[in-house]
Amino acid sequence: MVLAITSLLSAEARAGNKEFLSIMVNRKEIAERTGVSMTVISHVLNNTPGARVKNETREKVLRVARELGYVTNALGKALIENKIHHVALAINCCDSDDDQTCKRIIAGVTAAAAEQDYHVLLCPLKSRMDDNLASDLAELVQSRRVDGLILNKEDVLTAEVAKLAAMELPLVLINNHFTLPIDQGHMLDSFCPDLFGGTRIATNLLISRGHRRIALFRSENGVFAKENHRGSDQRRESGYREALNAADIPIDRDLIAVGDFSRTEDIEQAAGILSQLPQPPTAVIAATDAIALKALHFLRRFQVKLAPDAVVGGGDLFFRRYLEQPFHSLVLPWERMGRMAFEQIKKNIDHNADSPGTMTVLPVTLADFSFKELPRI
Repeated sequence: MVLAITSLLSAEARAGNKEFLSIMVNRKEIAERTGVSMTVISHVLNNTPGARVKNETREKVLRVARELGYVTNALGKALIENKIHHVALAINCCDSDDDQTCKRIIAGVTAAAAEQDYHVLLCPLKSRMDDNLASDLAELVQSRRVDGLILNKEDVLTAEVAKLAAMELPLVLINNHFTLPIDQGHMLDSFCPDLFGGTRIATNLLISRGHRRIALFRSENGVFAKENHRGSDQRRESGYREALNAADIPIDRDLIAVGDFSRTEDIEQAAGILSQLPQPPTAVIAATDAIALKALHFLRRFQVKLAPDAVVGGGDLFFRRYLEQPFHSLVLPWERMGRMAFEQIKKNIDHNADSPGTMTVLPVTLADFSFKELPRI
């Protein structure tokens, strides 16, 4: 992982030397024009909490500052407030241009941050399990070059998140949730899509169309899968199973394809295995639209007749709706989750929140586009 981040504070500034602030442009001129001491001017321009300054003096300083075109030095303000107005977003960026997940989360976080005059430092993470995640982020967190950290990575172990939380920096999760060891306090704030409910809706849709052999493509990644029972694919499978049970349809383990479906070859291999079943699937549910489209392609290649309206993906692949025969998709609220994650971490930063965190589950909807009225390519 590469952190393209430069040092924001000099050694002198980090030491909190107040003389560092006196270099700010035009302050000496303001003092000469107003006859007010540099100390009082510093209190006024930095809006120092608890500083006793007469109203008429404050107004005079601000008026002269405006006349001179004074611009508050953001770094100086950061030192006074003990904040630097930067939040790190460590995000599991997608390897392909097909998936808009990464872009939508970034859009949500950065839009909310801009409204609060915050900057977002982007830390792209590897798409697969990273055994040294905590170590990779430790330098950024420990040096206090950010006020807080938003982590969007599902395939991460509890121990790694616990290390980050132990650094006593505000930490919010997207698409994951953790209950930390009792000596560390509590559950962290997290924002997750309702993949259980969404997959149940998708499965019920296919059942209502007469399908009984519904394949589920779910991912599994080694060490992570052995420890983590909260992951998105586990939630998808739970929703899938509940819908089948409610419809009195026996669950066939052979219809649950497991693999690293970030790799096209794994999707092809799973489709080949499904095609060899005595009763191949007549419908498919996949985590993303990219996986769904590839699964449909390979199943057809293996002579499994599958209609597009018997396929449900996720994430709203941008060109899916323009296909000759578009398929259904679960629309996940990634941008909204990004926005809510920033709003929560801003609250934690401002109030030094030490209360138990909560997991917020956001609803997932099923995009049921018309199969006749869409533009074609």
